[in-house]
Amino acid sequence: MLPRINFHTLRHTWVSLKIEQGENLVYISEQAGHSNVVTTSSIYAHLIKKTNYESACGLEEMIFEKNGSKPVAENEKGLTVNSVNP
Repeated sequence: MLPRINFHTLRHTWVSLKIEQGENLVYISEQAGHSNVVTTSSIYAHLIKKTNYESACGLEEMIFEKNGSKPVAENEKGLTVNSVNP
């Protein structure tokens, strides 16, 4: 027999999973029926911080390599530093 789960618990689980997936917080707030995104971010701040930390680490890995920044490393290899406007 499955345990009884009330609607609030189910909604909390859904919001937590969406945050973990990196879904847009405004979308989550609207779908959860919160009055505004501040309510959502206040209740789930502990999860958002973890997600932001992982995102920041990913950005750091994308930008930096072992021997400095990628643009510097690419420049030493003779490649163009500004890849947006070559």
